[in-house]
Amino acid sequence: MVAAEGEAIADLSALNALAEQRAWSRGELGHLLSRRQRKAVRKWRSSGCRRFVLVWTRRGGKSRVKCVTAIEECLRTPKLIVKYAAPTQDMAREIVVPLMTELLETAPEGTVRFNSQQMRWTFANGSTIKLAGCDGLNANRLRGTAAHLVIVDEC
Repeated sequence: MVAAEGEAIADLSALNALAEQRAWSRGELGHLLSRRQRKAVRKWRSSGCRRFVLVWTRRGGKSRVKCVTAIEECLRTPKLIVKYAAPTQDMAREIVVPLMTELLETAPEGTVRFNSQQMRWTFANGSTIKLAGCDGLNANRLRGTAAHLVIVDEC
């Protein structure tokens, strides 16, 4: 009986790994969000709005929603340019980088790479997420080039 349980667990692990891989290949990472967060993303995508504002309480997961959305959009659209702005460079490094690192841990090998000097994630399909703080001269890192999606966090 123990052997059968072990096999069932192994089968379940294999199925979970396959589901995770398919989610990444489709750019559908809703499983990384709570029900409330998924609902907000669906509402934004179905709205057709150029601007969408999340007004939630502290610790409601706004940054997580924004990071997952940025990753999904990059996975779905080749050569997409996402600019992600945080109030300061320190906040960008302290909040967004660890969150993106956590979210990208389950990405298939070779899907994305991070350049910590440029604060940029580059996806295999040519899409990029550029992160910068808006303090001092850091804001200039987001200026000058085109963007398909701009995310402003903690504004």
